[in-house]
Amino acid sequence: GARHMLDESVSTDFLDAQRMLADEIDRQQKEIASLRREIAAVTGTLSYRLMARLWPLRRRLIPPQSEREKMLHRLLQYVADAHPVRRDGRAYVQSHDSAIASVTAQLRAEPDIVTSAPPRVTVLNPDPALDDALRAWSLRQTWPAVEVIPWRVRVHESESWGRYVCVGSADLITRPATWLEISVLVLERERCAFVVNLCGRSIWHALQLRRGRLPGSPEQPLLRTVVRRECITAELGLRVREYVRDCERAAPHESIVVGRVIHWTSGVTDQFRELPFRTSIADDVSAGAPRLDDSAQTAARQSASQESPVDSLIITADEPQPAEVHAAPAVHRLFAVPATPDSRPTVLVFQPFLAVGGAERVTLDVMHALADRIRFVVVATDAHEAHLGTTVERFRALTPHVYTAHDFLPGSERRNFIEYLIMRYHPRTFYIANGSAWLLDELAAVRKAHPELRIVNQVYDHRIGWIERYDAELISAIDVHIGANTHIAAAYERRGVPPTAILRIPHGIDLDEYDPSGYDAAAVRRLRGEFGLPDDSKIITFIGRMHPQKRPVDFIEMARQSQQQSQWSFFMVGDGPWAEVVDEQIRRLRLRNIVRRSFHEPSRDVYAASDLIVLASQYEGMPLVVLEAQAMGKPVVATDVGNVREILTSTQGGRVVAKIGHPELLRHAVGECLRIRIDLERTRAMLGDRFGMSVVAGQYERAFIGDAQAGDA
Repeated sequence: GARHMLDESVSTDFLDAQRMLADEIDRQQKEIASLRREIAAVTGTLSYRLMARLWPLRRRLIPPQSEREKMLHRLLQYVADAHPVRRDGRAYVQSHDSAIASVTAQLRAEPDIVTSAPPRVTVLNPDPALDDALRAWSLRQTWPAVEVIPWRVRVHESESWGRYVCVGSADLITRPATWLEISVLVLERERCAFVVNLCGRSIWHALQLRRGRLPGSPEQPLLRTVVRRECITAELGLRVREYVRDCERAAPHESIVVGRVIHWTSGVTDQFRELPFRTSIADDVSAGAPRLDDSAQTAARQSASQESPVDSLIITADEPQPAEVHAAPAVHRLFAVPATPDSRPTVLVFQPFLAVGGAERVTLDVMHALADRIRFVVVATDAHEAHLGTTVERFRALTPHVYTAHDFLPGSERRNFIEYLIMRYHPRTFYIANGSAWLLDELAAVRKAHPELRIVNQVYDHRIGWIERYDAELISAIDVHIGANTHIAAAYERRGVPPTAILRIPHGIDLDEYDPSGYDAAAVRRLRGEFGLPDDSKIITFIGRMHPQKRPVDFIEMARQSQQQSQWSFFMVGDGPWAEVVDEQIRRLRLRNIVRRSFHEPSRDVYAASDLIVLASQYEGMPLVVLEAQAMGKPVVATDVGNVREILTSTQGGRVVAKIGHPELLRHAVGECLRIRIDLERTRAMLGDRFGMSVVAGQYERAFIGDAQAGDA
């Protein structure tokens, strides 16, 4: 009978999930139709058609990145300054924006004096067998005020507990080191009753939350939840009725945000059979006839901004009135969190998000090599897209101080969170491993607020991307400018960076990680079988993000042109924004000589199973795939981007195709390259001398902490 009831419950959940998916598909189709109408309204105008005709002429007369284009931009800026745009018949002067900027500057200039101590968190342990593990976990937490105490059934000792409470479990000790700190930050800033922490987002999460269910069960009470101590019962249940009533008395016609749900960036999303949702909040608040809603989640999906990363569990009044907007306190003004002492200098590392990409790989390799000499604090502030994959677990394996801020803070708090981390960890250096528009806009203000902070920036191309943002103000805010090749170093200098502030540091490679000696013929056959690759063909591989920059469609076209080459098979490994485009193109062309796979770790398996690697990119700084392939003894065919020509000239391990966007030239070079036999011993020795991680890491250390102290910190 119990099994039958469980099956019925699961069936009902699946039906509800199907309905939610159908609603979501319908919503997205309507949104697509609306966008198409908007596009048609623009493209159907006479002005658009005229611009479309004139644009090719403009590109011929004023090429992008040319001196003519720079002169045009200066002229347009002069016209805009001299003749401001008129709105509603009045000159639109930037007085409003200037006033806002002035107020913002005044607020940021205020001394960041925070007197309140960090609130204490009590971890209740109902299982004595977990006591040692929970205490070890609490010591690893970045939150400084944590205690673990035993819990006794029906003995309510809440007066001695901290302000916030969570319940110990086998699941809790697997949560990351910042778990309590981030939960407390959200609770303090949002003034809600509880915070629920989930891994990733799924339709299953949304379904349970809409039903008023939270993670947990009688056997695992308050699972993934941190609660105000007054909202927890003697039986470790959730009690928010009094909290709701207090809020109703204070604001009788306003909706009440009773809880928040944090969706942590994670490589693994919680599965419905592994995470019980048997804690009901709806029953606890039913006496006041409210309704549980997760409308904030819908608002977050529909918003193009980054203002709503955290879902709200809202108790909605019968006749809600427009509520007065109460600004949440700035995160860096909540309380004074003492810094964790460390004898190593601290480097605050900025990444927009922790995807699977070259910038993240470079940062991970450097952090791994310098972990014993530098304490790294990593912050990512921008929205993470699941199709980009994530390296967050790899970063957490190297340092406990990893903060994916968009998981728990609105975009308006990004700068304040940087301030919070600077106040907490007192970093010597702020390393911008990959840029973000908002940060580059704010960097001059960061420099003004922290003149003692060493700011190091890195860009990855000399023509497009963040190098285009370089002007006198940005240059003056940065102490060290890193480029991976001579083209980037020259671009820095052309834009006005003093030569003494430019460091050319190539990307490095860990030769121990990329060692072909670990793969004999049997291991290669096994890998090919796992990947679905033929054992008797030459395997030609594309490995990287499915992104226009990488030109994956050129690789597909090369495979189409090679269908008569029965001894060639093609392998595409990676994910990204163009993944669906790539898969659809393969289906449309009905290609049988190409195998697709998402990201695979370790990537050396992919090289071991391959005979040749192709890089078809539009632009690159210094592609790691070339170094990794050469270290694994695999020839490379690549477009002439970054410093690819320099590397392959040194190794004699491939061919450079001068023209980008010509798959037939790539195909011809592949035919030549398949006959190359790489001198593996000489190639690996050369790579070690020039690009070995010990060499490269030393250069980064000097960039981070200065020549005089590198190696002595």
